[in-house]
Amino acid sequence: MSINNQQKPGYKHTPLGWLPEDWEAVKLKSICSVNQGLQIPIEDRLKEQVDGAKVYITIQYLNNGKDAEFIKAASKSVCCDEDDVLMTRTGNTGIVVTGVHGVFHNNFFKINYDKQRINKTYLIEYLNDHKTKHTILVKAGTSTIPDLNHKDFYSIYFPLPPLSEQRKIAAIFSTWDEAITKTQQLIAQLQQRNKGLTQQLLTGKKRLKEFEGDIDLHHLKEFITEVSEKNSNRLVERVLSVTNSRGFINQAEQFDREVASEDRSNYKIVRKGQFAYNPSRVNVGSLDLLRNFDEGILSPMYVVFETDHNRLLPAFLYYHLKSHWFYGHIPMYVQGSVRDSLSFDGLTAMKFFIPTVEEQSTIVQILDSAHDEVKLYEQKLAVLQQQKKGLMQKLLTGEVRVKIDNNQN
Repeated sequence: MSINNQQKPGYKHTPLGWLPEDWEAVKLKSICSVNQGLQIPIEDRLKEQVDGAKVYITIQYLNNGKDAEFIKAASKSVCCDEDDVLMTRTGNTGIVVTGVHGVFHNNFFKINYDKQRINKTYLIEYLNDHKTKHTILVKAGTSTIPDLNHKDFYSIYFPLPPLSEQRKIAAIFSTWDEAITKTQQLIAQLQQRNKGLTQQLLTGKKRLKEFEGDIDLHHLKEFITEVSEKNSNRLVERVLSVTNSRGFINQAEQFDREVASEDRSNYKIVRKGQFAYNPSRVNVGSLDLLRNFDEGILSPMYVVFETDHNRLLPAFLYYHLKSHWFYGHIPMYVQGSVRDSLSFDGLTAMKFFIPTVEEQSTIVQILDSAHDEVKLYEQKLAVLQQQKKGLMQKLLTGEVRVKIDNNQN
């Protein structure tokens, strides 16, 4: 609800808050109906397309279309085409899907809306609004697997402007969506380019003009040393963790509180320019180079090490240890019965292309520039998404009205 609307003439109070007088606040039951999909046993699904078979639309299929499964023709009520709107009703409830064709799974609702009163894009945008999603999640319940039933879905209120205004609002959202999609596509292209560039430069397949020579691979044991500096005097208080998504962070940020032992004298000190990793989680990315703090302490389970800066730049090794090649080769060097673990000896046994420090420095500059370009577009994307979020709040409440062409139906 917008507080500003309450202070304007031409607005009325509704179950959705203050809306323009020519809008309605209606329950979804009055403008749409829903069909629930099918739950086909795995043994009855087809792995290949046959005459009359349709794609079986599941969350797994949407996440990874190459693993498509098929089922024989079903009733029209559980079939959908590109114009239909699906919404997940269980699990990750409230995800809206359109543009797919086939027979949909029981985890979805197909929303059959009154096309004489509702614009499809406007409906989708409202269902995607963060406040609507919150309402859906609340109604779906807090059990292990949230489940939104028909009755609760129908009870959700919907702001209903005249159809001409819906179309204009939808067109504005489409402009933002187009900019967001183009930026996302550009980011994906740049990330793919960076992946190839990193692989070529770090393996020596692509050499810079000013550098030449043999492409020799070296064991890391020639260039790195394990560091086991303990916090025995308890002078370092900042407790850190290494996450797979954000790297080094204050432990309190990860767990909303510090879970470190009261006695931290046995914790390991890590200093700026040193690496640390969790041996049992390095395969999912729990490895980082400390750059955002001068120092911190880590649980004794972590491995801390540093490079010989005269022969191996930390930033150069960082790119190696974040490469797809590295993660692909970890299984060859792990050990353990219950949970595979990459020991420091296992890490040092790996071989990498390590050229002169001068060439390393140049490669780092190139890769830094390439990754900075991606970050700039990611920042642009975040701004666009935030702008759209604010715009949705104003347009979907009528706080900001759009101008309608008198000739528009």
